[in-house]
Amino acid sequence: MSNSEPIAKYVQIAERLRQAIQSGVYAEDRLPSIRELAKDYAVSVVTASRALQILRDEGMIRTPSRSRGYLVPPTSESLKSYWGICLHSTPGPYQHAGDAVTLEGFHTLNQNGGEQFQHFPFPSQLQNKERRVRYFLRQQIQQGMRGLFFLPSRISEQASEEDAHFLAICRMEQLGVVLLERNLRGADRDLDYDLAGTDDLAGGRICTQHLLDSQRYPIAFVIGSPSSSHHDRLSGYLHALWLHQYSHGLQERNDLSLADGVASNSIQADLPPYRPIVLMQSNQINQMGNTKEVYSSLVDELLQLGVRGVICYHDYIAVGVLMELLRRGIRVPDEIAVVGFENMEIGDIFSIGITTFAVSSLEIANHALALMKKRIQRPSSPPVKVLVPGRLIIRESSCKNPK
Repeated sequence: MSNSEPIAKYVQIAERLRQAIQSGVYAEDRLPSIRELAKDYAVSVVTASRALQILRDEGMIRTPSRSRGYLVPPTSESLKSYWGICLHSTPGPYQHAGDAVTLEGFHTLNQNGGEQFQHFPFPSQLQNKERRVRYFLRQQIQQGMRGLFFLPSRISEQASEEDAHFLAICRMEQLGVVLLERNLRGADRDLDYDLAGTDDLAGGRICTQHLLDSQRYPIAFVIGSPSSSHHDRLSGYLHALWLHQYSHGLQERNDLSLADGVASNSIQADLPPYRPIVLMQSNQINQMGNTKEVYSSLVDELLQLGVRGVICYHDYIAVGVLMELLRRGIRVPDEIAVVGFENMEIGDIFSIGITTFAVSSLEIANHALALMKKRIQRPSSPPVKVLVPGRLIIRESSCKNPK
């Protein structure tokens, strides 16, 4: 079949049912009847029947009667030990690329052999339905899942509550959990699970020091949410500014200038060169809204504040800022230097690459796996946090002639 030919309707329905089964949507072992499926998908009973036949041929369901399919429980021969990976990542235009970076290290471990990893989406359709969540997890455990690597959401309080509910059920099912990259959303939140992530504190300090060494001050920091990774990066930024002032015997005030990344009525001009400037970026940038307006407002503030260097919590934000600066005729890095985090692919495909703080996803995956195995051996031991060091990659957004 060529790529231009449409996929048959019954094949599409079979794929949607397959995803629903794997995500635990069906809390019982039976699927809707053929007539119910035909009504749900607005097709004939013949088309619905052909969709079930595909799943039956794959061994996923059995059809003892002509009217309904039943899930096939895993047999001892089909069970294979594996580790689960669930990413409650931020929806929007950057989600796929962000997930790919997180999963890359686990894919490498998978290819090297010895360990098996299986990625499944966060069961958001199961929120506030504990029975279904428990059925979903038990189904995964029966199929061989030994533990779960989990990336918490950082987007909202509601999403954080979903995470806490989901992980509490994991604990009730005695399933080991290791968090990836960050703790559950919230300021000063206690760490209740093992965590493997980036040394974001050092990252914020190193990025800031790079701009200070280049005399790109005042320096602004764009933060996206009250998550542990963003707070640590911000703390590193503040620490670097304080150390710089202390080492130079400067006595300028260190009051924060807080501004919203979308609309602010209190822009202060003529700031001392080392005064911290923190822009709280709106979540609009993570959604499918009009991001052009968001970046435009953000750059408006940077220019009004007289900023000469800006550190963004993510490379995608840095690229958006860079594009808006260039659109306005602002020379980068001559007039304003831009730095990001994560070393995303998009940061190095244009003539002006994004200076970024990069971390090995393979190292994070290795440490996460080690934490998981220790957690299984000692389930009652206190939570452990392991941070992987990173490195600054200098590109054209902060240096005219990077090495």
